[in-house]
Amino acid sequence: MKTVLFLIGLASFYINTVLAQAPRTLNSVDYVKHNQIFLTHGSQKINIGKLTPSSIVKLLGKPLSIKKEMTETDGLLVVYRYDGCEIDFDKSYLNSVSITKDKWAFYMMPNEKAAHTFRVKESISSLKNFFPKSWKNHQLEGLALMVKDTSGEINPYIWITFMTDENQVKSIIYAFNNY
Repeated sequence: MKTVLFLIGLASFYINTVLAQAPRTLNSVDYVKHNQIFLTHGSQKINIGKLTPSSIVKLLGKPLSIKKEMTETDGLLVVYRYDGCEIDFDKSYLNSVSITKDKWAFYMMPNEKAAHTFRVKESISSLKNFFPKSWKNHQLEGLALMVKDTSGEINPYIWITFMTDENQVKSIIYAFNNY
């Protein structure tokens, strides 16, 4: 969990750094609609909005562990740890999904165009192709996408962050960030 919190903190720092740069319009960052984000594992494809504490075990199977952890910023979180994926909830609300192994993925339809399955270890060239606006603003550590809610409005608190190195995706984080 400390690794995931570190990654979320790093992603939050990265997002805030990006946002603190020259003011951007919504047209300068790519987005994905909330109802077009799916977590995939094996043959399963689950809409991210369907993940709840009461549905997660039914949808994804028994986790390696379930822990309650206190954080300084989010309070009490319930963390479901799978091999290569951690999912945590703040009460009954999804707080974050962090993917660190390529057997997990996010299936998305960026900018309402062709759908693609994004995985850890994927070449960063796919990010450049699917997220041209965000790519122009990316840092070596990664890039961020905005998420539109079900009403079609950008939700300023939900982001998808691709943490990268020079060649490939190291982790993918979907996070609600209200701080």
